[in-house]
Amino acid sequence: GDGSENTAVGTGAGTNVVDGFNNTYVGDFVGTDADDEDSTIRIGDLSNGNGAGSLQCYIGGIFNNHQPRSATVAVVTINLTNDHLGWDTIASAGGAQAPLRVPQRAVPAPRGRLQPAAHAEHQAMLNKKVEKLQATVAQQQRQIEALTTQLREQAAQIQKVNAQLEMIRPAPQMVENR
Repeated sequence: GDGSENTAVGTGAGTNVVDGFNNTYVGDFVGTDADDEDSTIRIGDLSNGNGAGSLQCYIGGIFNNHQPRSATVAVVTINLTNDHLGWDTIASAGGAQAPLRVPQRAVPAPRGRLQPAAHAEHQAMLNKKVEKLQATVAQQQRQIEALTTQLREQAAQIQKVNAQLEMIRPAPQMVENR
């Protein structure tokens, strides 16, 4: 990047971005710990630039969003199954927008990395698939062993029958044509 087309709103927002391109930072100290990056949007940065950590992002009164505007706080959420952003409302005491404890799963992880909850859920799903495949393989191995045993028994029976046929077969006779 060339350090152009960046937008920063807030005290010290995006101060470390020198060569980054097409970034948007909204909030005090947002992006101060970020190295140069391109095409990134940061709102209420997790690190908060001062190590305090902020897991909160509030949305209220957005045009055409159809969310309640009084006595509620709208919190940004992320659906871990499809990575879609959304919002949820929580009523606050006295109609004021009080700080809300947002669960860690509601905070997007850096792009390209699974969030811990999503990773654990994904790993559990993979473990379950592996267990099912192992059970299927074990069952197939038992079936193969049973079929092999049956084939050996049938081969032994065929040999017995052949031996019996040899014993009851009449001896070859010589016929002379005159």
